[in-house]
Amino acid sequence: AMVDRLPDGAERISFHAPVSDPQRVLLGSDLVVLPSLVEGFPLVLAALSSVVLGGRRSVAGPIVGAAILLVLPELSRPLADYRMALYGAILMLVIAFMPRGIVDTARLHLRRRSLAKSGQPEARE
Repeated sequence: AMVDRLPDGAERISFHAPVSDPQRVLLGSDLVVLPSLVEGFPLVLAALSSVVLGGRRSVAGPIVGAAILLVLPELSRPLADYRMALYGAILMLVIAFMPRGIVDTARLHLRRRSLAKSGQPEARE
């Protein structure tokens, strides 16, 4: 493997194995790695927080969680010094009271309400 530094700070790792995989060499197999500023713990923490906040059983859950985490800094501007504590408190409340996430809990609540109105027995999930 050969590592090249690109002008934007990213690293490109080139794999050349003409004996073991000639098709990849002919197709030009280069793997571009994300810059070190983007990868790592903060990115993983943001992704995990959006999944925990929104819910993991649907595609809409992480999207809603990410949207909430994007809007939250603007809403909490007066509490800028306590922003991370606010994030932590919101995540703890969601984990404690809505363990499935906001979207999945809302869907379950709406489903139960529609089943109660129709008089059908509730199915266990």
